[in-house]
Amino acid sequence: MDKVIDVVEQGRVRHRVPETGSLIPLDACSMVSDDTITTQAGFADSRRREYPARHQCWWQTPDGADRFVMYLMFKAGSSPGAVGAGGRSTSIAGRETFVNSFPETNDCSVTTGHIIFDEIPEYDLSLEQATVQVITPPGRVDDGCRAAIAVANEVWPQLPRA
Repeated sequence: MDKVIDVVEQGRVRHRVPETGSLIPLDACSMVSDDTITTQAGFADSRRREYPARHQCWWQTPDGADRFVMYLMFKAGSSPGAVGAGGRSTSIAGRETFVNSFPETNDCSVTTGHIIFDEIPEYDLSLEQATVQVITPPGRVDDGCRAAIAVANEVWPQLPRA
């Protein structure tokens, strides 16, 4: 914390200017309608939650054994790909997209890579990513994947072209 205070007090804080076409300035919550979410199996009574930075938005149903949670995130990480037996590649809005289903953890994610993001020194190749992740009750991962794909079909066409 002392380091943070020192940087602020010395006026060394700079505003980061993202690359042209970056996902950084996008508001995740503005890119998908609540109707798209609530018409998906399991999400009829979900409520939207917004993160202050707007890089992420999520919807969740009430607490309980039947809880569904969906996240739309703009983030950076290593190049996405198909993972394990439940992973596959597809095209959504002309973008290579990876659908990864994990029934053992009740989780499905749909991810597309975007432009190079070279600000993470731990990775040789980092990309900005758009990801929809759904956490489901046991036995409902297929519903989660269908919901994530529906959101990707609405959001991906709105993403800037690399």
